[in-house]
Amino acid sequence: MNQGCDSIVVSRQNPLLREADGLSWLLYTSSRAQGGGALYQSFVGNKRIRVFRSSALKSEYAPPPRQEGKTAYRYDGLYEVKCAMNELGQPQTKQPSPGGGQFTFLLERVTQHENGMFSPNREKLILFRNKLSVQQLWDAICDSNGIERNRFVPANPADSLIAAVDRWEEAQPRVDIECASCLIPQQQLSVDSHPSQISAHALHPNPA
Repeated sequence: MNQGCDSIVVSRQNPLLREADGLSWLLYTSSRAQGGGALYQSFVGNKRIRVFRSSALKSEYAPPPRQEGKTAYRYDGLYEVKCAMNELGQPQTKQPSPGGGQFTFLLERVTQHENGMFSPNREKLILFRNKLSVQQLWDAICDSNGIERNRFVPANPADSLIAAVDRWEEAQPRVDIECASCLIPQQQLSVDSHPSQISAHALHPNPA
């Protein structure tokens, strides 16, 4: 966990867990026990993560299954963890606590251009990049699914996060507002707590 996360396999997206897939970005939710701690270490350490999508994923970005319906996996490139958020979409500065709630992570795909990173002993500069641009990846997805190629237009992850948090809040047990106001500090009830207030640089889509 201390070294961060090397890769993730995206095989499901649950809107009630504030998850969404934009191809050039992901909203991915995980607890500490499920790997959220390692993802958070990748976030603070600026470590890139290999992302694989599974044919079990209910998404237009999923690869087609293999013959006889066997699950297929496709490597979609390197992503960076740009933000870690709690259930309300609020950015977090500490990793998930053991047995605590789940964090939602914003992952953005690294651009096609080369980016340098020093090795741990700082003796040499290692270059990491994605072989395909997002458009080229989308073209390959269209080809594999037998649909006509078209221009990929990235969605804004902030819109998906706001909608996901709203769905999550609607699914929670109703609490009397007078009682809740006694339990929750007033500043936490302000509009500043809403994910629409998250900094633009953290939720800016990367068209790559």
